[in-house]
Amino acid sequence: MQYVLEMEHFYYRDKNFLYLANGEGVIDVNDYFSTEWLLSEENRESNYGTEVVNFFVDFIGGSENNGEIETESESEETLIYSDDVISVEYIGISGSDKEYHINFIIENLSSTTITVQFRETSINGFMVDPIGSIEIAPHKKAKDGMTIWGDEAEEHPKDSVESIETKLHIFSDDDSVSYDTENIVVK
Repeated sequence: MQYVLEMEHFYYRDKNFLYLANGEGVIDVNDYFSTEWLLSEENRESNYGTEVVNFFVDFIGGSENNGEIETESESEETLIYSDDVISVEYIGISGSDKEYHINFIIENLSSTTITVQFRETSINGFMVDPIGSIEIAPHKKAKDGMTIWGDEAEEHPKDSVESIETKLHIFSDDDSVSYDTENIVVK
């Protein structure tokens, strides 16, 4: 447990998984401790447990919610793109200023598995290079998105995001689907 507090960087991905980043890369904390254990009533009641929970909540800029940690997130379900192959809803931004996620619900309306990637993306008029490649089975939905991290997240903090624009690159392994959308205003 002391190991967690001594790590240089500590960041959050979702409600169930904690990750540590050190000079050698990302380590899944669940290999060492579960989120449940970190936030258990027993650990919360001890000074040490309270210190861990407060450290974690402060670091990710989130809030406690029924024993789980969630980052503050916008909730703006908005249809931003639709055609015969996909439908895309923007559902908000979550994460911290060190790494945040622009979240979507993407529905595959086709009868083939497709992959959706983000191209020519800008935040507040400045180009960024997000991480995001989403594979979706036929007639299924994915709740996923693009990640902004590192220097780009510091240069364009989550709380200062006023506009997001991107193009979607949509393709299938069998080449039956392959196209880029026009520029999409996400927010």
